[in-house]
Amino acid sequence: MYGDGERAAINLALEQKVLLLIDDWRPYEAAQAAGVEVINSLAYLVGLYEQKRITLERALHALAKTTRRGTLRPEWIQSAVKVVAEIRRKGEN
Repeated sequence: MYGDGERAAINLALEQKVLLLIDDWRPYEAAQAAGVEVINSLAYLVGLYEQKRITLERALHALAKTTRRGTLRPEWIQSAVKVVAEIRRKGEN
């Protein structure tokens, strides 16, 4: 289902009780099921944009680059794009 690196990251996050940044959806779900607090890079990028720590262009470029890897769930991608659009729309008002 996933490799040694993902298993080690999940175990470390469980032991240290830290947030785990992971993109591959299968290990993401396994970590979540094990009780690990997880976030993916799409959510992290959206948060950076919302906090005005990165520009819209940089956020969209990073979202596109991350998406091309093919490891993220399509629903996550759609949700991230919608949230970025909503943040942008609110910022124009």
